[in-house]
Amino acid sequence: MENQKQCVSVRLSHSDIRKIKRIAQRLNVSDSDIIRFGIKAMLSKLRPLSDNNATGSQLLPVFLEHGNEVGQYFDFDAERLERIINMDVLPENSVDRIDVELLAMHSVFPNYLRTRLEKIMNEPLDEKELIPRLREYLYEKYGQQRSY
Repeated sequence: MENQKQCVSVRLSHSDIRKIKRIAQRLNVSDSDIIRFGIKAMLSKLRPLSDNNATGSQLLPVFLEHGNEVGQYFDFDAERLERIINMDVLPENSVDRIDVELLAMHSVFPNYLRTRLEKIMNEPLDEKELIPRLREYLYEKYGQQRSY
């Protein structure tokens, strides 16, 4: 039963439909193939969020590697992001509030992020190295292996 397909209805803008049709035509595949590919690609990126046992620092890679897309699309603020990351987390796996704020800022307020990160790292940061240094700081602090 797991492989059984189901129809769903999704609202898309005319612009998105046009783009889907162009890509499908260029690849010589169906429109639905493109839509399924897009869904599968995003589900793959967000996979840890589908695991109820993944909490706290285990979710950092999702928000570090795809936080711009996810944060902007869903308009997550620090409070909501903290609830998602630290919900039902063991204390040793929780992500500090200040670090959640850095994640939330990373797509919306790059100048504020730079100021906060420079203060934490105690060194000036170039705009180009801001996101890599944020990744470095959080992965090192929470003992994560880089996934990029």
